[in-house]
Amino acid sequence: MYIRGFAKLKGVRVAVFLDRRYHQNMTLGLTLKFGKVISLVGSILLYLLLFFLLEEPTDGSVTALALLPVMMAGALFGVWIGVLAGGLAFGLNLWLLSYTRFITVEHAFAEGAGLGGVVLVALGAWTGWAFEQRRAMMRELAARRSAETSLRHEQERLRMITDHLHEVVCYTDVAGRYMYVNAAVQTILGYEPQELLGKTPFEFVHPEDRAYLQERFTHLLTTGEAGRAEFRFRHRDGRYLWMEVLGNAIVAEGNLPGELVFTVRDVHHRHEQDQALRQNVAMVRALLDSPTDIALLVDRQGHILEANEAAAQRLKRPMEELIGKNIYDLSLPHLNEARRRRAEEVLVSRKAQHLEEVYGKATFETSIYPVLDERGEVANLAVFVRDVTRYRQAEQAERERSEQLRRANALIAALTQVATRCDTAADVDELLHEVGSELRKLGFYCLVALIRPEERQFVSRYLSLDVTVLSTLRHLTGFMIEDFSFRIDNFAPYEQLEQHHQGWFAENLIQVLSSVLPGLSPEQLEQVLPLAQIHPNTHGIFTPLLVQDRLLGLLGLWGETLQADDVPAAMLFANQIANALEKARLYAEVQRLSMTDELTGIYNRRGLLHLGRRELERARRFQRPLSALMLDVDHFKEINDTLGHAAGDAVLKEVALCCQQTVRELDVVARYGGDEFAIALVEADEQVAEEVRQRLLKAVSLLQIERADWVMHISISCGLSVLDETISDLETLLDRADQALYRHKRRWKVDSAEVPVIH
Repeated sequence: MYIRGFAKLKGVRVAVFLDRRYHQNMTLGLTLKFGKVISLVGSILLYLLLFFLLEEPTDGSVTALALLPVMMAGALFGVWIGVLAGGLAFGLNLWLLSYTRFITVEHAFAEGAGLGGVVLVALGAWTGWAFEQRRAMMRELAARRSAETSLRHEQERLRMITDHLHEVVCYTDVAGRYMYVNAAVQTILGYEPQELLGKTPFEFVHPEDRAYLQERFTHLLTTGEAGRAEFRFRHRDGRYLWMEVLGNAIVAEGNLPGELVFTVRDVHHRHEQDQALRQNVAMVRALLDSPTDIALLVDRQGHILEANEAAAQRLKRPMEELIGKNIYDLSLPHLNEARRRRAEEVLVSRKAQHLEEVYGKATFETSIYPVLDERGEVANLAVFVRDVTRYRQAEQAERERSEQLRRANALIAALTQVATRCDTAADVDELLHEVGSELRKLGFYCLVALIRPEERQFVSRYLSLDVTVLSTLRHLTGFMIEDFSFRIDNFAPYEQLEQHHQGWFAENLIQVLSSVLPGLSPEQLEQVLPLAQIHPNTHGIFTPLLVQDRLLGLLGLWGETLQADDVPAAMLFANQIANALEKARLYAEVQRLSMTDELTGIYNRRGLLHLGRRELERARRFQRPLSALMLDVDHFKEINDTLGHAAGDAVLKEVALCCQQTVRELDVVARYGGDEFAIALVEADEQVAEEVRQRLLKAVSLLQIERADWVMHISISCGLSVLDETISDLETLLDRADQALYRHKRRWKVDSAEVPVIH
């Protein structure tokens, strides 16, 4: 309770601060506008004063006097105001010349004042254009500086995270010079990161490995293919240590590498172990009487002729009892057959054979060698059995670590591409699709959901599943799976995301989703989850989308190979996506102010055409459905004529609000003109669009508008169109919906009905 109270108090302080800044900006804007008006009025008064001080005013002198206010108007208010000011100044000059010289306006114009008017209009237009270009240049410069500042901040955040990794992460240019090295290099190789900047790895690699390093570096640079190699690097104390290096190329302009990303891991201990193991194997093969491994000498039929002490100990039988026993009687039946086949192959081919045998959790490596007589024939067989359980376990662990390192390196490379794309992306939906595509290449899927604190809900913003899969899920569940919402109270990781701003690893993803998916039965879950690539062994990671410690939503990742060690990389993805979403929100807010209908608060015609064309282009690109609705209020003219325009405005507001509440947030609702409304239904096929149309008709029919002296029930007519191959642009899509609207009116004979107004 204390934490929640503190959060509320902090929110109030932030709100007061933002409100104060808003009023300060408003005051500054009004002050600047008032100053412009004062400056313009002052120049006009100066012009009039100087005019009346002239003894003999002429067309040239009055034109020169009018230059200052005309240029001032163009510079302060733009091209059209400059043109208007030039025209007004020209007219004023004609009138003043006729008034002071006692001539007619036509006479003054005939004497040459018309040329001065052309000069004034042209100068006002040129001045307005020149200053508008300068202001646009200053705005572009400010936006560029802001983007550079944001990029520096993201680079610093990336460095902070990579500095906490246990492996060395470094970036080089195409010449191999280090541009960035994380702090792990001090722990592994003893160098300070600053000591390596500007140098190349060729200065630290073992002389015998330089040629191989140059070859791998050139291959990565020319092909861009990720590669793995092992080299000996010089430690600060002079020792050479074996290092495993994974390299990736960051593609820049022209599909050429711009930077190279390397992840370096210490494998020196493993090399020492491998060397020792190879020496041990050689020794075993050379010495029959090995003290640790089972060594047997058997005849061609498998009878034991000789055995070492290790064999007696392992088999728990006296040496005397082992001699004469058949080797095929000492192991399990299913292993005897495999051992017998390998022995027969040795007898025929006179070449050694090897096989692995598993006893429970233990693994043994059996090697069978031919023992030749003086004629070169196989007289006996030498059988060595070695316990390789620990070695195989170590190999499995090493493979898992290598796979983890490869995946982490791939995630970092993909993250770098996303970070670069986020700085330049204008369309956040396109960005999310690209992120989802990159993740699917790695075997991962993602969900981006935005938070609604007032409703205590998360609402899906993006889901990286194919359209066909989404359609199937919608058919099975009965709701829009790509736009579903779930309660915060039922979501277990919420406290970790909201309070601690940390990622959360879900080992049992199905259990988490079962508690948040809206009203699905166990049978439906068994059908839905596999289609979404969620299985019992699928893991998940949930990370917060944060902008300046403000929670925008969450990023969910899932896949069978996800591990808890992938949480830092997921946090980096989340930071980039959060910044992109915030930029998109700010841009959309500016766009909304210029594309909003003043009466209803929804989009105007301009906003519909702008956003609708973008959605149509996206639908074409990603092969997704798009539908449009056109509707108008029945008998709207009679409502205005009977009850007045105030009643008509009230009807339009209620219809607009009803449309917004009926459709989804990603759909575009606009007042197309008069009493006509248009709705672009994003990723909605004909079936979904028809369901929305029916819900809208029903919702409007239930509206009741009450005033002091009247109560009114209203109705609407609505037409539907769906994007197909015959529709080339948004205007055609809207026109077909408009045609369907009028067909609906004729079908129900709406135009002949009475106005539904009760006094």
